[in-house]
Amino acid sequence: MLKRALVLAAIAAAMGAVAATKEDTFDLKWNLKEGQSYKQKVSANIDFQGTPIDVTATAITTCKSVKDGMITLLSQTKDLVIDIGGGQTMEQPDTESTAVQTERGRLVKVTGESFGGGDEARLGNAFSFFFPDKPVKVGETYEFTIPADEKLGLVELKCKYQVVERKDMKGKDVLVFKVDQMETGASPISISGTFAVEIKTGISVFSDFTFKNMPQQGMLLDGKWKAELVE
Repeated sequence: MLKRALVLAAIAAAMGAVAATKEDTFDLKWNLKEGQSYKQKVSANIDFQGTPIDVTATAITTCKSVKDGMITLLSQTKDLVIDIGGGQTMEQPDTESTAVQTERGRLVKVTGESFGGGDEARLGNAFSFFFPDKPVKVGETYEFTIPADEKLGLVELKCKYQVVERKDMKGKDVLVFKVDQMETGASPISISGTFAVEIKTGISVFSDFTFKNMPQQGMLLDGKWKAELVE
């Protein structure tokens, strides 16, 4: 009995060692089921010529289909409120759009209400987290480029990511990334900040970054963006 227990203990220890080794690298990608959805609270703080503008909204993302390495996501924005200068509050109508992405998060197609005078695809691309093309380790830094796409209206996007840590956040097992992304060309949209991504599903549990040159109704705005998973 003792010998058998020791053998089982040795096997368990060996399996634990193998599991730990496998956990050293992480292969992130979309892993959602059809019909699965999640909700985020989103806020943006913008300085418009010295006037503070605060934007809050609820963003709901639903997986409509998964097929042949592509995922179709319905994005709905609800309860959108804009506060100008801490006094004038404007409620905005709900909007929705549909995006087709590869399992690594590369945009293939987008339809729906445009944002910023037809720049929805461009803005969404610049504000997105892109899953790495290969497994990554904590502490690793890597760079890549999202190519321009004239049909989609996308500008070439240069990206630099650092895998900062693995941690528990809101009961989710996440990897935390330091992210810097900037378009090439004139008046490039850029972001710099943090994304925390659930390892199992690819859902962004938390993001917090500054942005520059966000196109909105013919203007270019700078500010801060935060999104947090609530369901």
